[in-house]
Amino acid sequence: MKSKLAFCVSVLVLTSACEKPEMSMELAGAVAGAAIGGYVGAQFGGGLGQWASIAGGALVGGGVGYETGRILKESDMVLYRGTAEKALARSSNGTALDWSNPETGNSGVFRPTQTFQALNGQTCRHFRSTVAFSDAVKSGEGTACHGADGNWQIISNYFG
Repeated sequence: MKSKLAFCVSVLVLTSACEKPEMSMELAGAVAGAAIGGYVGAQFGGGLGQWASIAGGALVGGGVGYETGRILKESDMVLYRGTAEKALARSSNGTALDWSNPETGNSGVFRPTQTFQALNGQTCRHFRSTVAFSDAVKSGEGTACHGADGNWQIISNYFG
């Protein structure tokens, strides 16, 4: 069983050497996910069935790992946070502000949707946010509250 897992990981690592450097986070996630998925798959069946379980586990794990690795880079997060702060502080409900990062090619839109007073007296806002990657778009919503320090704190942010 260890030799099968070692074989799967070796194939993934060797084939990943051809990838572009800017894909490193996605690639790392895919390799780790495929290795874990292959290992889990190796726990089931025997013979040809076990090989099928390993392959299936590696495929599913690789896909999940890739998506997990495709997070916003730090330079994206700086732009996202700046746009969020500006939109929350100055934009009326429904007004969208956008950001774009030429370094990564990612971009996004941040739109406050509702302003309300929390039970503790803080001003809070619901918002909707969309991030465009090179091959997909993810949208989510969240809530931010105006802190005593004058800054907006995102207290929930869900990308589904």
